[in-house]
Amino acid sequence: MAERLAGKSALISGGGGGIARATARRFVEEGASVVLGDISLALAEEAAKPLGSSAAAVAMDVRKEDDWQAAVDLAVSRYGKLDIVCNVAGFGIPGTIEDMRMEDYHRMLAVNLTGTVIGCQVGLRGILASGGSGAIVNLSTLAALLGPADAAGYAAAKGGVTALTRTVAMHCAQRRYPVRCVAIHPTYADTPNIDAVAAQVEGGRAALLSAMATQVPMGRVCTADDIASSILFLASDEAAMISGSSIVIDGAQSAGPPSIRPLE
Repeated sequence: MAERLAGKSALISGGGGGIARATARRFVEEGASVVLGDISLALAEEAAKPLGSSAAAVAMDVRKEDDWQAAVDLAVSRYGKLDIVCNVAGFGIPGTIEDMRMEDYHRMLAVNLTGTVIGCQVGLRGILASGGSGAIVNLSTLAALLGPADAAGYAAAKGGVTALTRTVAMHCAQRRYPVRCVAIHPTYADTPNIDAVAAQVEGGRAALLSAMATQVPMGRVCTADDIASSILFLASDEAAMISGSSIVIDGAQSAGPPSIRPLE
């Protein structure tokens, strides 16, 4: 199944993070060229360097339309067109509806939702104007579907991403644009994004991951590669009839309640 993205060009936000790095690596292995955008140019360059001439880095604050446009322009000028946009940039701060700080909520809303709205808008224009075809993949979260009590602001922002994905998918389908739009919803993931929370947990990262794994029926959390593999499939032509969907990557966590009887 090599070269599943042969000749494709992709733009990935949050390019310095674990999920974006894994996605970029998989894309390049399958024949694509990538632009990694991150608010930290140094992190984006660090992620792009091992991928050689198939990758470029750009400083990008996803809250700014001009930064998105510059990233799209770089992809088109360097690789001839844009086919795929992956809205991966995002973060979460724990908080219930009672104790969540509005300052934290507005930050999460700006990056997770507004950043994705701009990415869809500018990215779609870039794909169409450059003659590309492919997909927009938006990173949501399982929390947007299940509503954990301690993730009020994060779930609200990512829930907006899920709804946005459906509207973009319908817009493209009704206009017969050669672009699909899909949201993915991972459960807990072992990436650098959990470091801040792990620092507040007795036992640190290992204890946090162990506690998270107990809530996943398959017995472990997601890896960056688990998520990247799903993004690769959705961005490829193998997923040509998948658009507007919420793809859940959760080890059966949302399938239903566990059995109350011991399993033999």
